[in-house]
Amino acid sequence: MDPILAIAKKHNLKVLEDACQSHGAMYKGRKVGSLGDIGTFSLNNFKNLCGGEGGLFTTDSEEYLDKGVLVRCFGDEVDEVSKRRVYNASILGYMYRNQELPAALTRGQLLHLDERNDVRIANANYLTEELSKIPGVIPPYCPPDCKHVYFMYNVRFDPKAAGVDADPRRFRIAVEKALYKEGMLVGQWQTMPVPAQDLFQSKLGYGGSSYPWVVNEAKGIHYNYDPNQFPVAQMLCDTYTVVHGIHAPNGRPLMDKILAAFHKVFGNLDEALAHADDAIYPGADGKLYGAA
Repeated sequence: MDPILAIAKKHNLKVLEDACQSHGAMYKGRKVGSLGDIGTFSLNNFKNLCGGEGGLFTTDSEEYLDKGVLVRCFGDEVDEVSKRRVYNASILGYMYRNQELPAALTRGQLLHLDERNDVRIANANYLTEELSKIPGVIPPYCPPDCKHVYFMYNVRFDPKAAGVDADPRRFRIAVEKALYKEGMLVGQWQTMPVPAQDLFQSKLGYGGSSYPWVVNEAKGIHYNYDPNQFPVAQMLCDTYTVVHGIHAPNGRPLMDKILAAFHKVFGNLDEALAHADDAIYPGADGKLYGAA
């Protein structure tokens, strides 16, 4: 965030933080969501702070708060005296109003956020310490001046370090499937660099047209969504997986079972690779496809 904020200051830009998966995380002593001009958090059922659905909009600016309220509710103006809607949409807005019950659930969950983050951190730190001892497994890294709250615990695999001559993507798939067969919940969340998704490749927009891309293209602005421009993103997609189970109330007993599965699979990599094409379909939703 430091270089981003420096660039924004130099060019008088505003910074909107996507902190949707980072409730309670810290960057150099400051809570995420408070670093930029506006912060956003998701509250869906997967998140560290769960409200069922909806989200949070945070800012220290009254001006941005007022604009956020407009966007949240159809762009409708609010009377300054009565504080009631006047049903006069002054800007393009949407229906982003949260419901009372999810909001109440979120307030209740907020009371437990720190303690549950502590459980996630303890589980993640234990896994990282032990998994780093297995050649070919690359645990996540957290800089010493940051606090990671582990919405997901992601690991990467390196066949060369494991002493295996295999394509990195095929190696990851084989290891995922083998871990699945051992009863572990693993799988990918993002499967490709964002520009590689069909929407960006086709630029198929509203009503079968190329809108909104065509607006800027008419001004001479052209888009290049060649996925080959993003080799690091592609490398990550080829080599990472999500390890489920670090959230409360899970603790050391489950972490030890996860480690046992890793040791068994990495002790039998030839067998795992032999089953790389088995009809097992790992996914980050935590379901065991074809593993019975």
